[in-house]
Amino acid sequence: MSSLSPLKIGILKRLIPILVPSLMAGCLYQVEVPQGNLLETEKIHQLRPGMDPEACRYLLGTALLDHPFWAQRWDYLYELRRGEVIERQRLTLFFDEERHLVALQGDFRPHPEQVKPRPKIEAIDVPKRQISRSLFEIIERGLEALWPF
Repeated sequence: MSSLSPLKIGILKRLIPILVPSLMAGCLYQVEVPQGNLLETEKIHQLRPGMDPEACRYLLGTALLDHPFWAQRWDYLYELRRGEVIERQRLTLFFDEERHLVALQGDFRPHPEQVKPRPKIEAIDVPKRQISRSLFEIIERGLEALWPF
């Protein structure tokens, strides 16, 4: 005689199609999907002020976002999903009216040779100015000069 009753067999028939896929879902391989432009640090360090757009495009590839209303700005975006972890990089190039590179902005660190030391800042004590008349008196005299009564 079978140890499983018809009631238990009916429950197992309903649970197996639910349990097996849910248990296997944790075993599935998740593919890493890179999206956007891969930004290589070496190529970013080759960018120089005054470069034309063609030279920038040769180094970095075509920008992911090309603004139709602001042609002086190119946005390069990169995203890589590894399970729950998302790695994002962003680089924005700004051009002037003559289409020369003038600025960079984004998630990267400049090369140590490109970083210029900042000038030392010195504090200067400015003596307090002695005011002989109040602001109200100055405005009143100005109005009297314009409209003498």
